[in-house]
Amino acid sequence: MRRSVGVLAVSLSVVSVVACDPGSWDPGGIEFHLAGPDDFTLPQEQATIPFTATGHPVDEAVICANGTTTIHHLESKDGEITTEQEWADRFDVARENEGTAELYSFQDFECADESGGFSMKIRSRFDFSSFEFEGEHDVGFWEIDEGTGAYANLSGSGDITIDWDNEDVKYDGDAR
Repeated sequence: MRRSVGVLAVSLSVVSVVACDPGSWDPGGIEFHLAGPDDFTLPQEQATIPFTATGHPVDEAVICANGTTTIHHLESKDGEITTEQEWADRFDVARENEGTAELYSFQDFECADESGGFSMKIRSRFDFSSFEFEGEHDVGFWEIDEGTGAYANLSGSGDITIDWDNEDVKYDGDAR
C-alpha cells in the first residue's frame, strides 16, 4: 500500500491537459483521462499510458482525441531530480506527520494521429492536515512547457482536482 499510494499520487498527476491553436477559439477547458490497467489503478512504474481527451478543443480538431503519455522525470519542490521511490517515501512521511508533500512531474504527451505532442510541468501538492482519501481535493496545477508539430505554439495552464469517490482526476484550465 505504501508504494502504491505514492505512485498513484504521481500517476494521478498525469491524468489530463489542455491544448489549442492561438486565436482559433476562446480559451477553455478540456479533460484528459488516462487508461490504467484497471481503470483508476494506474501502472506502478514509469510506463507509456494511453490518454483520451474530451472538450471544446477536441470538438474543434485543435487537439487530438487520444494518444500516450510518459513521465519524463520527477523533481522535488527544490528542483532536484527524484525517483518514484523517493517520492513515495516523502509522501508517506508527510501523510504520517500530517505535513505537506510536493512534487513536480514532467510528462510528454504524443498524439496517436502523429500530429505532434507536448510537454507539461505538473505541480502536485498534498496537504495532509486536511487531505483525506475520499471526496474531492485540489491537488495542484499544470502548465504546458512546449509542443511539437501541430502543437508547437500552444500554451495553457490550470488546476488539478482528485475526486476519490468517483475515481476521477480532472484538469481544468485555459489554453491559448
